[in-house]
Amino acid sequence: KFNIIVNLESVKYIDSTGLGVLASSANKVAPQNGVLHIICSQPQIKKIFIVSGLLEKNFKLYANEAEAVTAVS
Repeated sequence: KFNIIVNLESVKYIDSTGLGVLASSANKVAPQNGVLHIICSQPQIKKIFIVSGLLEKNFKLYANEAEAVTAVS
């Protein structure tokens, strides 16, 4: 199983290209039951993931690194 943790804590803006890269990564790990674990507490970035529907795919959002690492362990 592939689990990738991506820390977006310093990201203030993400566009369709950035979302596309993350979606592509999630699709690549999906056949191995992998999940993309995204650390993001920025409300404007979290909203983009919710509105885009990407959370229904192989994405999981976490408020901090400790939560993400615990989920993967």
